[in-house]
Amino acid sequence: MQTRPAAQHMGSGPLLVSGQGIYEESSTQRFILGTRLQVGERVFRYAVTNGAQTAGIIAQAPTLGGATTTLQTTQAVTVAAPIGATDVYVNALTTAQAADLFADGWASIFDASATACFLYLVRKNTALATSGTTSYITLYDELHIALTTSDQVSLITNPYKDVVAVSSATTLTGAPMGVPPVAITDNYYFWLQTWGPCAILPSAALDFDEYVTMSDTNAGYVEADAASANTMSIGRVLHIGTASEASIVYLMLAP
Repeated sequence: MQTRPAAQHMGSGPLLVSGQGIYEESSTQRFILGTRLQVGERVFRYAVTNGAQTAGIIAQAPTLGGATTTLQTTQAVTVAAPIGATDVYVNALTTAQAADLFADGWASIFDASATACFLYLVRKNTALATSGTTSYITLYDELHIALTTSDQVSLITNPYKDVVAVSSATTLTGAPMGVPPVAITDNYYFWLQTWGPCAILPSAALDFDEYVTMSDTNAGYVEADAASANTMSIGRVLHIGTASEASIVYLMLAP
């Protein structure tokens, strides 16, 4: 059974969480994906990887938002739903999507009449067919608006489900999610660091007056944001780093 950690650890030393420590990996799931763990100044989220991961190199969210073949975005609502409903009827785009693929993922619902959008956590989903009116997602919360067939839904899986290694230094295929503190085996569960002092590999020397962003020369590395074509800062320098050797960055992704 997946659980939440019993308590946060606010001290400065390492923590052996009941069931799995931050320097361990597991072939079986022991906590709910996305579970937050704080160890001193460092914050971790429980994740599972799709492909091996290297310690000190950034992992990103799954490609295509975790969907099969096609990003599931702006799907038309196929059956009108009243306020208070938890089932939202949608079809898959291009390729059928497996049952519960989006469980504990996110649904962004576009209300066409108000030109507004709202976010809901997905509890589960049926297998989503590419046509018909029987496929649906089930939300944890009741709808606070009525839906019509003019409205749309965009879906992603839990972003900590099947994180992948960054494959390109020039084009991200998913949002940066965190840094593995140890090497991780394909399909294993682990604590992914998302905030606080972090050992991470730089593609060029760093200095104290710099923020860092994703490197545009070495996939999964960092570099000074002023030296990169990328513009999203993901941390600041705590220790002057030598190219391709360990540096210490104050990571700022998910506090």
